Amino acid sequence: MVIGYARVDEGPDHDEQRARLLDVGVDHICMDTGLGGTRRELPHRTAMLEALTPDDIVVVTGLERLARTAAELGTVTRRIAQCGAALRVGDTLYDPTTDTGRTAFDLFTEVFPQFEAGIYA
Repeated sequence: MVIGYARVDEGPDHDEQRARLLDVGVDHICMDTGLGGTRRELPHRTAMLEALTPDDIVVVTGLERLARTAAELGTVTRRIAQCGAALRVGDTLYDPTTDTGRTAFDLFTEVFPQFEAGIYA
């Protein structure tokens, strides 16, 4: 299944993200709307991650729609890879079963969070 996800504000941003996800042919869209701040739960993202199965593809228009921090990106992408699912960001597909995809997931799950932690240390 191809699953679109977006974290959006109310109004035009919501409509734009939904349209962009539909344009790439997602089967289902999960959206967390109006949940700003880094400490708030994202219930639709959580439900999507819990329901992922092998061969699913999570589609986002940008990494900033998937996670609010590099550490959070690491956690989310680790879960996607553990499920055997792939991640599509814009037009680029990252499949953790390929060499290139594994490298990208390593960046998302290890390098970016460590870099961010070093900045704030």
